[in-house]
Amino acid sequence: MTPEEYNEHLTNLYGLVSGDLSADTIGVAAPELLDSIKERIVNEGKNSNDGNIGQYSTKPIYAAKSSFIRKGSFSPQGKHTGSTGVIGERLVPTQLFNQGKPLKYSGKFLKAVLKDSKRKYKRYTIVKADLTKRTSMYLPEGYKELRDIQSLRTDFMNLYYRGDLIADYQMAKDAQAYLLGFTNELQVKKREGIEAKFGHVFKANMTEKDNYINRVNALLNRLTVNTLEGQYVIGTIEDTKGFHY
Repeated sequence: MTPEEYNEHLTNLYGLVSGDLSADTIGVAAPELLDSIKERIVNEGKNSNDGNIGQYSTKPIYAAKSSFIRKGSFSPQGKHTGSTGVIGERLVPTQLFNQGKPLKYSGKFLKAVLKDSKRKYKRYTIVKADLTKRTSMYLPEGYKELRDIQSLRTDFMNLYYRGDLIADYQMAKDAQAYLLGFTNELQVKKREGIEAKFGHVFKANMTEKDNYINRVNALLNRLTVNTLEGQYVIGTIEDTKGFHY
């Protein structure tokens, strides 16, 4: 007997189901499974084998302002050389950059102004050696520092930055099954890159699978107690590329 036939059988006998057996069982357990996977990743930093996902990179980087989710944490600066200051940087009166015209003439115009001016300015802007504005921030501790200065977790890797990756991990119904996966191509590529480097993360672990199957079967058994023909439908969990549960 197929799930569809069994669903019709129960409905005809008792009216116990909504007309869709999977919705009354898997449809209840699948969202719980999805939430459990997300909580494991974000709150525990664990992969599908219950180990740590990994560590954030400390390789030095230059981060643009667009890379920051908290723009106030961004401060354009170049590479520091210990106590000797910053490589290739100098201070230029900030108001020169607010006049529009100096930007068009860039360094050549600014050099001429600075050479003849003895005026003391209240605010200065850090620029590169060619007197053009810096548009990036040098972070000697790399991506880990990018997170640190924005008060994001770095004690373990939880794959949460802007939140778009975790938010796009969703559930969709397909006939008598529910699929867990990503809907956005960019997030798909992110997941592929993460799991190529760190192994499975978004796949359900053994505890999550057991909890899911037990939940589905408990719901099925509640619906099938005392069925006249004594037949049972058993819930299963199957791993595929799209995570088919």
